[in-house]
Amino acid sequence: PRLARGGGFEKLLGEDAVAKYRDSLKEIAEENIKNERQLKAYTNSIEALRNPGSSVEDFQQTLETTLQQELEKIERNAVEIVQEASYVEVCTQLGEQENEDDDFAVLPTDNNASNLKCPLTMVLFEDPVTSKVCKHTFSRQAIMQHLRFSSLCPVSGCSNQSLIIAELETNELVAMNVRRAKKRQQIEKNSQSQSAIDMDDEEEEAVF
Repeated sequence: PRLARGGGFEKLLGEDAVAKYRDSLKEIAEENIKNERQLKAYTNSIEALRNPGSSVEDFQQTLETTLQQELEKIERNAVEIVQEASYVEVCTQLGEQENEDDDFAVLPTDNNASNLKCPLTMVLFEDPVTSKVCKHTFSRQAIMQHLRFSSLCPVSGCSNQSLIIAELETNELVAMNVRRAKKRQQIEKNSQSQSAIDMDDEEEEAVF
């Protein structure tokens, strides 16, 4: 069963309770992704230290240093947690991609529009596509133009040296987040404009 809005659970448990359950499920999904990344970093570190050619005098200290380097490497090359397939699947099961105006629709955890900017154009994604290999996202037209001259992933530090059109797929979640970010920006702009008008009105009243 899904805890999607309008699925009948609100009447049974109450809207507040269902919202908390859904938020908890997303938090668990996010924590699982973080744990998976840490486990991967730890496994890579152990493998590196098991290299027959390496000499380790202080195993614990070297492990900690190597682990930190692996974590930074993984985080640098990883996509946003809300773009991970497992997180998207949870949100899909919660029905949070069905309605763009849903009050409970998934948003980036830090609500920062800078995370929704294409690394090539440096502005909000337009028709975002994501590589199935390295998981990096780009505006479709921008990455198509890039691939005319290079097959290297344009994200700094990425090991994908053979990026091809066939591995790009539309990222509906990112597209939805961009639409919502634009909507928030418009609301904030309208609010600021209204505030300026109100201030002008107050100043005029003060004069008279």
